[in-house]
Parts: sequence; structure tokens; C-alpha cells
Amino acid sequence: MERESREHRGLHGWLVAGALFAFAGVVASGMAWRTHWMVRSQPPTFRPACSISETVDCAKAARSSYAVVFRVPIALWSGIGFTALLACALVGLRRRPDGAPASGLFFVLAVAAAAVSAVMFVVSRVVLKVVCPECTGIQALALLTFLCATLQLREARLGPLRALANDLQALRRMPRLAAALAAGGTLGVALLIAFYPQHHWTPPPLLPGLPPDLGRTPLRGPEDLPTGQTDDGHPYIGASEPRLTVVELSDYECPFCAQAHRILRDCVRRHPDRLRLVHRHLPLDQACNPALGRPFHPAACAAARAAECAAAQGRFWEMNDALFEHQTELPQIVPERLAELARVPDTRAFQACLAARDSEERLVAEVTRNVERLREARLGLATPAFELHDRDGTVVGRYVGFGGDRGFPEDVVRRLYAGWPDERTP
Repeated sequence: MERESREHRGLHGWLVAGALFAFAGVVASGMAWRTHWMVRSQPPTFRPACSISETVDCAKAARSSYAVVFRVPIALWSGIGFTALLACALVGLRRRPDGAPASGLFFVLAVAAAAVSAVMFVVSRVVLKVVCPECTGIQALALLTFLCATLQLREARLGPLRALANDLQALRRMPRLAAALAAGGTLGVALLIAFYPQHHWTPPPLLPGLPPDLGRTPLRGPEDLPTGQTDDGHPYIGASEPRLTVVELSDYECPFCAQAHRILRDCVRRHPDRLRLVHRHLPLDQACNPALGRPFHPAACAAARAAECAAAQGRFWEMNDALFEHQTELPQIVPERLAELARVPDTRAFQACLAARDSEERLVAEVTRNVERLREARLGLATPAFELHDRDGTVVGRYVGFGGDRGFPEDVVRRLYAGWPDERTP
């Protein structure tokens, strides 16, 4: 025993380094959690300092469904994990009777942290196709902590299983402390999952005097509203003989398009005998939009094709609503799941349509025509864009978004909400 004790003396160097990396991980996780909170609590246009470009963007990572596990941000789970690593490292610095640092539990937690970090790295780069600087820093610290834990065991000449067994044996000598730690940790995690506040940005009222809940009704298909196709083959919802028709040129991956669509749907829902909403595709994705020279919304063209293939089976509005409601998941959602969400009758025919070349060619032709419409109107290439048609089909207004120099004027928005009570043009 005395000889083994002398061998273990001075073997704390890698444990100290691991503790320092774990502390840095706690700090980095706190910063990432703060970014997560800000991104999810701010408008979709908010960009934190770590959002540098389309491919280096922590905001996109924070808004994805992978950023939350059991209702809690993964950055907060990371902070809890690094805190546990730091605690194990600090406890390990206290000598046991045999003089060996308590490093078995530290190693096991470091292995778990490194494994989770590797998985999240793959998700970020392969699935989301984005680099999150803060996430990458946390992943690097987890790997460095694992390296320190491995070198600590090597220098102490202890195998992982033996080191873990030694630590568990030491805990068995303190049953009350071990039970308190286990019960406290379990209770803390359960309370965190149950009561962690969710971060959702609540948009302000569109205009003073309009209901604050305008545009916040979930999209759930036609809901008994009249639907059909225009003479040129575009899907519409609303009045069969409208007093006013709103043609939207929209992108399923554009958050402003989703907000505008919900507002217009609420207006149509209030006045289904006066208003009609027509959908046209304008994905800002170079895969089907020849006007784009670089990636912007990489899942938008695939989403538009899904809507068209669902329309072939009479389920356009169900797919349209599923795409907008699951907008943040579009980069990773699979066709089978989309067909399920939209209740498409024939999934095989839907998938065959997605793979067919003619569906791709039709979408490219449609997008090209819509780009030309915007150029002729001198509105630029932006979404959402709108055309207003009167009862006779004459274009009486062209806008981009709500508000601003080129967006819907306040008077037009109020009249839409009122169901276009008179024939006066904008």
C-alpha cells in the first residue's frame, strides 16, 4: 500500500488540466445558452455576433429542432455536464487512502461528453450544413477534457474499469452522500424538464387597432374553406367569386413568408366570400431559381416540389400548411414524414413525383415566370411578394412584405382585415 501510495503521489497534473477545461466548458455553455435564449426570443431577423455568413451561423443552429432536448436547450445540458465534470475533477484532487486520484467517474463523464459532442458535430455539418462557432468551441473543450481524463488514467497506471470500480467503492463508504447526490440530481433534472420556460418570439400587433392574435392561428388545412385552381393552374383558397384576390409569391423556408401567409389566411378565414388567396412559388434557392447565384434557402425548392406533388393528389393546402408549420425542420425532414403530415393518400406516387424530372422542370419554369413578374414590376428578387387583383382580374397593387417603402400600406392591410368593404382600389 505504501509503495502504491508513493507511485500515485504527484499524479494530479492532467486532472488539474481537465478541471480547467471543464470550467471553460461551463463558461462556453453559458454563452451558448445566452445566444439560444436571445435567438429564440427575438424576431427571425435577429443575428447574433456569431452569425457571420450563411454557412457560419449559430442562429440557424439555435433555431433548429436539434438545439432542444427534452424541452431544454442542449447548451444548458452541456453546462450541466461540464459542471459535473468539474465537480468530479475537484473531488478527484482530494487524495484517497491509497494516494490515487479519484478519476474513474471523471473519465466516464468525459467519454459521454466527447461522444455527444461528436454526434452534435455531425448533425451540425451534415444535417444542418452550418458551422456554429460557439457549439464548435464547446465540442473542442469536451474533446480536450476527454484527452486529459485519458492521460490521467494512463499516468496513474489505472484502467478505466479499475478506476471506476475504485471510485464507486469509495462512494459506497459514504452511502448517505451518494444517495443524496443521486436523488438530488434526478430531482433537479426532472424539475428542469418540467418547468424550463420556453422561448418563443411573439410578434407585435401588425397595426394598432388590429387584434394582437392576427396571424397566429395554426395552419391546419382548408378547414372547409373553398379551394380550387385559377385558370392558369395555381391553387387558391377563399371566395369562388372574390371581390379582391391576393396573389402571394412565397418561399417555404422564408420566415416572413410564413408570417404573411398566416395573416392573409386569417383574413380569408374571416371573409371567405369576399377574399381569395392564390399561391405562386418563388423559392430563393439556386436549385430551381436561375436568378440566384449562391445558396440561400437550400430546402426551399424541395419544399415547393413537395407542395406540387401533393397538389397532384388534391392535398396542396394540407402540404402548404405542413411546410409552413414545420418550417425550421425543412432541411432534415424526409418525404415520408411530409406525406404523413399532409395526409397524402398515395405515398409511393408522391415519392415518384418528387423524383420525376418533369416535376422539376415544371417548377423551374414556374419560378422563372415569377422572377420575371417581379422584374417587370421593379420589385427586385425578394419574398414575400404580392399582387392585388380586383373583381375583374386587373392588377391594382404590387407589394413586398408588410410595411416599409414597398410593403402593404396600412390602409390596405386594414381593408383586407375588414374584407375589402368597398370597390375602391389602393
